[in-house]
Amino acid sequence: MFCTRCATFNPLDTARCRGCGALLVWPLRRTANRQDRRRWFLLLPFALAIGVMALVGWRTWEVQQAQSTAYDRALAALDTGNLPAAIMQFGAAGGYQDAAEQRITTQQLLAPYQAAYLDAQSALDRGENKRAVELLRLVVTAMPENLDAADLLANAETRFRSDLEREATVATTNRNWLEVERATLALAAFTGEPPDEPKLTDLRLAHAPLLYTRNGVLYRIGPDGGDEVLVLDEVPVTAPLWSPDRTQIAFFSAIPGAERFAALFVVDADGGNLRLIDDGAILSLPAWSPDGMQLVYVSPTSADPSERSTTLHFFDLTSGKTHLLPLPADNSGVISPSWSSDGTRLAAIGIGPHGANDLLTIDVTSLEATPLLASTPANARAISWSPGADTLLLWTTTGDSDWNALRDSTVYLVSIDDQSILPVTTPTQAPSRPIWAPDGVRFAYLERGKTLHIRVRTGIGERTLELPNKGNGIISWGPGGVGIAVPALDPAEPSMIVPVGDRLGPVELLTLHFEDGWAATDVLWAPYTAPDPSLYDPFATTSDTS
Repeated sequence: MFCTRCATFNPLDTARCRGCGALLVWPLRRTANRQDRRRWFLLLPFALAIGVMALVGWRTWEVQQAQSTAYDRALAALDTGNLPAAIMQFGAAGGYQDAAEQRITTQQLLAPYQAAYLDAQSALDRGENKRAVELLRLVVTAMPENLDAADLLANAETRFRSDLEREATVATTNRNWLEVERATLALAAFTGEPPDEPKLTDLRLAHAPLLYTRNGVLYRIGPDGGDEVLVLDEVPVTAPLWSPDRTQIAFFSAIPGAERFAALFVVDADGGNLRLIDDGAILSLPAWSPDGMQLVYVSPTSADPSERSTTLHFFDLTSGKTHLLPLPADNSGVISPSWSSDGTRLAAIGIGPHGANDLLTIDVTSLEATPLLASTPANARAISWSPGADTLLLWTTTGDSDWNALRDSTVYLVSIDDQSILPVTTPTQAPSRPIWAPDGVRFAYLERGKTLHIRVRTGIGERTLELPNKGNGIISWGPGGVGIAVPALDPAEPSMIVPVGDRLGPVELLTLHFEDGWAATDVLWAPYTAPDPSLYDPFATTSDTS
């Protein structure tokens, strides 16, 4: 290889000039280096493209992860009812899955609450404070981050509380004791604070009205004998029965010449809004559902007057629709309906041949009747479901009265869970029909009409009291279980009010005067179906913004 620096010829494999030591660059190597550099320049666009693709892929993955996280947060916000947060997170989720559709749907869900907020403001301006509270509670639940709605709700609740307090004061001034009690209980439900129990007990013992009839005219009167009010005299009234919240009264009106049939009516507690339910019902104690929306009564299975079989009629007071219970197999009739506290089932007695009756449980939805016991005691006359447990009171008698028995009557406790039956009394005690207290823990009955028994459902504990007069067996508890009303067997004698507190008594006499020779009858203090506490919650039925 020729060295251009010193003009010396060198062997081909020499890297440096032997003459001057200069680095010799062979033409092939220069060519190779130039080719290498050219090759790298050619690969550079591909390398840049791969880098860009990797960067874009990483960024896309990050975006998808962020959108997925936002989508999950949106779903969580939906689960908690935080619609504004859900809308925001669905927006952040972009095109992830169905986020766009979910965002539109959630916006549609939120729209009524936004309208409800405006309606609530208008309701407050009109002084409709209860309506404002109803609406704003829904809004705050749907939009918990909306501080304006929360502040407006606090204002509406303060004003509504003042309304309830004012209603109680006005009702007290007007001696409208039912309204006083309702306002007191509604205020307690609204605030979550228990009412003043001693004060409420005194109110009920003195003023919670009893119903009674005299010559077919319906009255109500206080336990202290005051505040007597004529409720209804448009049609003859017998066997009045309070609805659970005491806003309505069911009663029969006798049909001339008919021994088994009567017309069944419902009227408001003030005597207004009289409604005919059935002009051919069987004159037997009906049963109000716990929510007061349905009335179940005994009726003939057909319009044929020669047909003696009976079944239960379900009447919906809201829709006016009726349903007839198919007569269970091997039964010629069904009597004594009694509701479970949740309103989903009924207990009743199926009438069999020669006193061999069946104790039935009935599904309210399917109207399917199922025998509860393998063997029901003979001559079952009445059944009553505890308001506080799946326990029944069964009363058997060979007597003619649905209430007072002078021979061969027994009270039993029946457990639905294990289908067990336990006698509470002996036939020699001649107990009257037993009645549950509103708490469903205690029940009461008369022994031979003279001794009042109060027993506990669990069987532990019993209290008795000898009465000054003999009762007719148709006893009833007072509201809240504060006492028991015992009508006298002799209409000329006063009825008895027995306070039930730390001790029984002392007995207070309630004289219901004769009028033109007619004595008072059909005395009833509180409903036989215990009131559901939710009935006193002014917002118990709030479910939408309409």
